[in-house]
Amino acid sequence: MKKFWLISLVMILSLSLFAERKALLIGNASYSGMTLASPINDINAMEAALGNWGYTIQKTQNLNLQSMTAVIDSFTADIGADDEIFFYYSGHGVRDNGGNYLVPAGINMQNRQTYANTAYSVNTLIRKLNGARNAIVLLEACRHWPPVSATSAKFFEHQAVQDSTVSVIFPAKPHLAVSEVNPPRSAFTQAFIAKFTQSTNGYNQTIQELLTELRAVPNHPIDPWVSPKALKNDLILNIQNQRFFFKGGAMDLEGGGSLSW
Repeated sequence: MKKFWLISLVMILSLSLFAERKALLIGNASYSGMTLASPINDINAMEAALGNWGYTIQKTQNLNLQSMTAVIDSFTADIGADDEIFFYYSGHGVRDNGGNYLVPAGINMQNRQTYANTAYSVNTLIRKLNGARNAIVLLEACRHWPPVSATSAKFFEHQAVQDSTVSVIFPAKPHLAVSEVNPPRSAFTQAFIAKFTQSTNGYNQTIQELLTELRAVPNHPIDPWVSPKALKNDLILNIQNQRFFFKGGAMDLEGGGSLSW
């Protein structure tokens, strides 16, 4: 029996030597006619949290479409099959012609336009992340753009995710927006960081606990949505709290590395 546990432990540690934790953070705050207060604060907060959780981080801000495309292409081209990926975006997002899009900096969202030509497709992003062991995509992009009019952009719709190695999170349910118009920090991002910093459980369990807790708060400004498929290759985000559970008992491990179960 001891031999079995030893072999299991060696296999887990061996996998961690080849896996990397990689994060790409994009904050778009500067738009034509309005500057968002939270995106830069958001990506700074996520950078600190993800750094503590063992991720190597690339952080960028106020990108036009060409720059967003180049940054995402470069990041995703380097993804390995054992890598654990965290993609975080704070800025404006829209739905257009049945798709969800991340809106580059500089865009005037009061103008009628075809976002397939002027913004970055979330479907494209997810497709590029499918090669990773697992990928969490947190899109802090459900925001009001006052004044609301007939030409105003629409909010995210349900996001199809075919591969259960990718989990997508919106801070508001589809077709809705966070009620705070232009806060200095995104409330859901703050709640996400606080919850996962404390959690010793896997992502699948912890994200559901967070949704339940937020929805139980009276008059809370956010009602998040998470893609319905559980993350196939579950992981503990905060590796300082990582635990591996085996039949017959639990074993706690100390140290770094990208370890999931």
